[in-house]
Amino acid sequence: MRRDYKPVVRAEQSEQGVSLVIVLILLGAMALGSVAALRNTAGSLQLGRAWLMQTLAWEQAHAGLRHCEGQLLLPSALRDPRLADPALLWSSPEQPIWNTSAVWQSGAQTVAAVLPASMATSRSPICLVEKQILKNQPDGLPIHVITARGFSPDHRADASTGATTAGVALWLQSTVLIEEAQVRARSFKRILNPPLR
Repeated sequence: MRRDYKPVVRAEQSEQGVSLVIVLILLGAMALGSVAALRNTAGSLQLGRAWLMQTLAWEQAHAGLRHCEGQLLLPSALRDPRLADPALLWSSPEQPIWNTSAVWQSGAQTVAAVLPASMATSRSPICLVEKQILKNQPDGLPIHVITARGFSPDHRADASTGATTAGVALWLQSTVLIEEAQVRARSFKRILNPPLR
């Protein structure tokens, strides 16, 4: 009489097979979690770098404003020639000169700010000063509208248009009333829609 032989499968062997499948699934899940964590880290690094470049451009633009304001407090003969009283441009509040892209592209009326070596980047901030007479201005004194453009270290611009192609160009503006070589009043703002992006 012949007996059918059936292999005996031990419970240990079947549990080892299931354990192997579970381990492989867990390893796959851990790998996907690691990829997601790396993507988040890369995104955080990019965000942090963008914030740093924005802050550096802000500092450069602010230094440009302070440079030009400081020049205006000097006697006219001691200033940068483009900031001497006879060279300053006159405009009206309705038609400011700073809002014309051609002025920034030519660079004829803009002044590069002189900065300490610790603040220097590949491109110095630039500023433009114009004078305006406001209606009902006390004593008929003109105000000075100072517009500055600061650049991040990674800033690149199109050679033909001057528009930013990489990095950050940040625009700040101050309006100052100067009397007897002192600033009597100042307002400050960031330009969100500049003539050059």
